[in-house]
Amino acid sequence: MIDPLFNLNYGSKWRVKYVIYLVAQVFFMVLFRILFRMRVYGLKNIPRSGGALMISNHVHNADPVLMMAACPRPTHFMAKEEIWKVPVASWIAIKTGAFPVRRGTADRAALRRADEILRDGRLVVVFPEGTRSVTGALTKAFPGVSLIATHSGAPLIPIAVLGTEDLPGNGAKQKKRDRIWPSTKILFGEPFHLQTHKPDGSRWPLEELSDAMMIEIARIMPVSHRGVFESRAAEPHPAVRRDKITFTGPEPRALLSRFKR
Repeated sequence: MIDPLFNLNYGSKWRVKYVIYLVAQVFFMVLFRILFRMRVYGLKNIPRSGGALMISNHVHNADPVLMMAACPRPTHFMAKEEIWKVPVASWIAIKTGAFPVRRGTADRAALRRADEILRDGRLVVVFPEGTRSVTGALTKAFPGVSLIATHSGAPLIPIAVLGTEDLPGNGAKQKKRDRIWPSTKILFGEPFHLQTHKPDGSRWPLEELSDAMMIEIARIMPVSHRGVFESRAAEPHPAVRRDKITFTGPEPRALLSRFKR
């Protein structure tokens, strides 16, 4: 696998944006290390190329910003459509490649957009719970989220965002801060595939596949944050498979191949 910067499947304009992204990422990583004592773990689990669906818990408005700073590749967030009604927020969302979703509905346009991005070999980030957790613990996911993974065939990468509940600026869901100087962590778990069928040949219900996704997030979180999945986090769900991980997208074409004769 090769770095997106040298992948000819992406145009020169996209690669220029990628360079800008990398420069900005270094700046924000230094800033967040100082302000939020942010630490990042599991970067080896992010492929240098190829598409994957990244699934994360959600506690604070700042979670996407910290995740973009932590991830070594550009990400496309599936974000609530209400963001596009706020001028500054919508501008940032558009510039960072986010796309809207109508929460609580089977938003086919959002599903198609996610599928297109994944098949193009890029990373999509979703918050399966659909909203920020008030307690900081995991809650049930929307069943339709698993459709993105099963339809595209993309592997999933679980993410745990920890400590952001102590950050200010969380609106109506702001909790009493336990620390004046927050300590935040971003953990990237091992990629996995979802099997759509049981060993007997019958299909897994969408709700059960969504639970399988949430269990993988719970497994990389502290027990106190596992919420409704605490009792199921000891072992992976039977629908989870980790052999022969295949990332989506066209075969990468290296920039240096132009000079080969």
